Amino acid sequence: MSYNIPANGLFWDGKLTVPIHASRVLWWISMDRTRRWVHTWAAMPMLAEPDKLPPKAFVSTSWRDMKARQELTQVVQPHQTRDTLAFPNTTIRQTVKVTLGTGQYFRLRLSNVFGMDDLMVNQITVALAHNNKSGSSKIQVNTLQSVTFDDGQKSTTIVDGAQAVSDPIDFGFPLLANTVLSISLFFEKGQDGQTGITLHPGSRTTSFCSLGNCVSEPDLTDPSVEEVEHW
Repeated sequence: MSYNIPANGLFWDGKLTVPIHASRVLWWISMDRTRRWVHTWAAMPMLAEPDKLPPKAFVSTSWRDMKARQELTQVVQPHQTRDTLAFPNTTIRQTVKVTLGTGQYFRLRLSNVFGMDDLMVNQITVALAHNNKSGSSKIQVNTLQSVTFDDGQKSTTIVDGAQAVSDPIDFGFPLLANTVLSISLFFEKGQDGQTGITLHPGSRTTSFCSLGNCVSEPDLTDPSVEEVEHW
């Protein structure tokens, strides 16, 4: 089961994001016959400053421009006629090092804590990073897993100021301490880039942006790929 949680609610807000808006990686442990989720990786969500917004290729100045890039046929809703969209038709791939490792299962928590509108994440995958290397765009394809929400849904919408937690993810084996996990997220419509993008600027590792849905690609090699130095 997954759910949206207010940013000031049950959990202290961390961040796995991939603007990512990713928030935390959680895993399930059993100790003294009690079970609970604990954090194996987290980063503090922060509001994106102007110099930390996406590269220009991943910002659309109008819905019409975005629609042309995506070749969308959907009817444009009034709330979608925004001046600046961040990450339309974009895949973001990030790596995180899970400090504690995991048990059999782990989950992702995604944050939209600084967003002032809903954020739709259309598809997410996770995989082990190639050669267990941080800041790599390559993945170990045989470990690729789809991430779901709400008991099997591939997409989720995170309301403004909230978080979403994925369904439990099972690689079939526990992740060892210091395993590098690659997380790929696809945003079809992006998010209003003038009202609040949630990120963490001090990642000290490289993330990757690519136009189109590339969450299952073994490597991001499209000519549109650009590197960014924050989550």
